[in-house]
Parts: sequence; structure tokens; C-alpha cells
Amino acid sequence: MDHEFNEVQELLAQTARDFFSRDFPMDRIRDAHRSDAGYDEALWPALQELGWSGAAFPESMGGSGGGLLDVAQVIEEMGKGCAASPFLHSTVAAGLALVDASPDLAARVAAGEATVIPALTSHPEDHPRVADGTLSGRSLAVPWANLATHFLVAIGGDNHMAVVAAYANGVGAAPGAGGARGRVGGGWGPGCGVGGGGGG
Repeated sequence: MDHEFNEVQELLAQTARDFFSRDFPMDRIRDAHRSDAGYDEALWPALQELGWSGAAFPESMGGSGGGLLDVAQVIEEMGKGCAASPFLHSTVAAGLALVDASPDLAARVAAGEATVIPALTSHPEDHPRVADGTLSGRSLAVPWANLATHFLVAIGGDNHMAVVAAYANGVGAAPGAGGARGRVGGGWGPGCGVGGGGGG
């Protein structure tokens, strides 16, 4: 399998390298890690403004039409500088899962208008569940819960997922260490279903 980067991907890597070294150098990131927030609060909006949140999305959704190798360029440079952000969680883990399941929301992620965070872990006795059209329960160790506009929630017991607006009635979040990780839950309210039953 050919893993060589093409000219566009090499240019993206250089652009990302220049961006992090110029605007978010290691000393700035180090200071941000020691702050009350625990991360640089300007980084994620800057990545969205550059359009990198749409790197892996098709052009029909407002993305750049790249792929995971394009995303890898940004993640590699981000990792070199220890520059923490929701990029991987929202753009890849949640965003790409929504391309077919919720195209409108996926397009908002690509445009930098939404941040969808996976909320997939929970205590066995408190799995998010749906009853009478209402999703209730609690998810634990949710990264970047404080920056989410939506959560991608695993529904316990039936191999389904749901998208829930962070501002919906009954949805609450409690911060964790450094402010970037927390727990989310309560009476989630109805969300749009994602995924399916069985093994899918």
C-alpha cells in the first residue's frame, strides 16, 4: 500500500507546521496547560477558521475533499507541539460518523459551525437509554464537553447512537481535570438517531 503523501498533503503539513510554530509555539502551549482552563482556548477556533475542521469532509458538504491522510498532517503537527484541541474528536471520531447519518450537522462541523463530541463511556448501571421518547442517563470521561455544541451518545443495550444538542433541556455537564474532560448527562431529551441495531 502506498502511503506517500501527495503535493497537496505535503503543503498542508508545511502550513500546519508553520501555523503551530508561529501562532501556538511550545512555550505558549505549556503556559496554557498550566492555566485554569488547562488548554489554549484560542486554538480550536483558530483551527476552525482555517477550515481544517473540514479537511476530511467531501466538497459537497463544504469540506476540502481530502481524507484521513490530510487529517493526519494536522494531527501530527499538533502532536509535536502538544497542542490539545477537539480536532480529532469532532472532525474524525464524530464528524465522519455523521456524513451519512446526519449530513446537515456534518456540514456544520466541516464549516466550523458545530463541535460534536463523542460521549461513549458510561457506568453499566447508568447507560444512556431511551424511554417514552426521552434519552436519559450519564456519560463519563467526555473529552471537551465544555466546547461541545452537540454530543454523539452511545445508547446502552441496543447498538444505537444519538446526537443530542448540548443546550437541550435537561442536558448538563460537570468539568473534569483541566476543564477539558468531564461527565455529561441528565434528561438528555430526544436526539436524531445515528447508526442501527444488530452488529452495525
